[in-house]
Formats: sequence, structure tokens, C-alpha cells
Amino acid sequence: MEWRLRKQIFIALIFFIILSIPLYLIYLKYKPGPSCYNNRQDYNEEGVDCGGPCVPCEVYELQQLKIKQPQIVIYPDQTMDIAVAITNPNENYGLKNFKYEIYFYGPNNEIAKIDGESFILPSEEKYLIELNIAMPRFFIKKSEAKITFNKEDWFKTEQRKPNIELLSYTYDENYLLAKIFNRDYQNYNKLKLYFLLYDEFDTLIGILKTEIYDIKAQEQKDIKIFSLPPLLSEIKSIILYPELEIEQ
Repeated sequence: MEWRLRKQIFIALIFFIILSIPLYLIYLKYKPGPSCYNNRQDYNEEGVDCGGPCVPCEVYELQQLKIKQPQIVIYPDQTMDIAVAITNPNENYGLKNFKYEIYFYGPNNEIAKIDGESFILPSEEKYLIELNIAMPRFFIKKSEAKITFNKEDWFKTEQRKPNIELLSYTYDENYLLAKIFNRDYQNYNKLKLYFLLYDEFDTLIGILKTEIYDIKAQEQKDIKIFSLPPLLSEIKSIILYPELEIEQ
């Protein structure tokens, strides 16, 4: 009798193990993952909803981006160029992606907007540039820029904006000739260059864009850009903004 009981217990145990394996596999497949939004410190988090599998806790201490008023140039053909300066005051963190919207308001509550996506590096003053945009069908009384992003898109990086200096420039109605210098001890295979043109009153009067390839560390280059926009006044100063894609 004792032997028969042991046999029954053994068979039941084997049957339980056989049933437990698929049930456990189903549990592993459908069990809830780490939650970074439950206002609790769990799943090896270093703080409440941060660290471990969630975003670094440092992200919650980062400063917000600073957005300036859009600068708008309107041309005789009813197109416009727009530049919006954005500053990232954080020394170690950049945003690998953010969305922006630029709103234009008319005198009778008209609204138009354009949108796009971009990124920003640590300690960078970046320009969001929109070129050859059709004018709204109303007088622009006011404009503003707004940005949105996910906190997961903050990333820690040592990459910085290229230090490309504008040494000098000359221009006529057909082209701009600029002499630039790469002050970094780093080669760049490809850079976008934006030239923001200002008059004597520091008013934006035009934007030029070009790309350069293979500029060496500490190298000087001459850049010639044709097809200038119709300038309504003389160029008195230029801001050169170089843009480099995020290193992967």
C-alpha cells in the first residue's frame, strides 16, 4: 500500500511538472514589463521611475530649452525664410529628436503654421531654418515657435557643435564668397552651412545654405554660394551656423 501511494504521488508530481512548463512559458510571454510611469521605485530603478531600465535620473534635473522669437525675411515673390534660435543650457545632454511648430498670427485671428523635426547637442545654440516658405494669405502680426519631445530622447554625449569660424566675406548681386576656418582638431566629411545675413540694424535680410565635404582639422576653405536672394539692404554682418548630424 505504501509503495502504491508513493507511485501515485510520483505520477502526480510528473503530471504537475508537465503542466507547469507551458503555463510558465505563457507567463513569461505575457508578464508585465518594467513600468517607468507607475510612480514607484521598482524593477531595479535607481529612483522613482528613473534609472535602471528607465531614463537616467539626471534627466529629471535638466534645464528646459530656451526658444527665441522667430526671425522672418519676406521676399518680393511672397516667399519667406525663417530662423529660430534655440539654446540648450545643459552641458552633457542633448536631444536626439524633437518636434517644432512655428505659428504665424494675423490681425483678424488668422493662424498658419509650419512644422518639422530636429535635434540639439549639449550647450548648443541651434538655428531652426526654414527656407523658401510660401507666405500666409494674411499680414503676419505675430509669430512664435513651440517644441515638444519625449524625455526618453535626452542622451548623454561628448559630441559638440563644430567650431567653424567665418574669417571674411565679400559679395555682389550674384554670389557670396566666404573664407571659413575649422578650429576643431577634427576632420568633417560633411557639414551643412547656413549663412544668416543681417543689415545695419541687426535685422535678418536673407539666409543662404550650402554643404561642404571633407574639411580637415585646422583647415581654411573658400566657399562660393551663387543665387543670392533679393536683398533689400546691404549686408553688414553674417552669422555662420554649421550643422553636423548626430554621431551614431
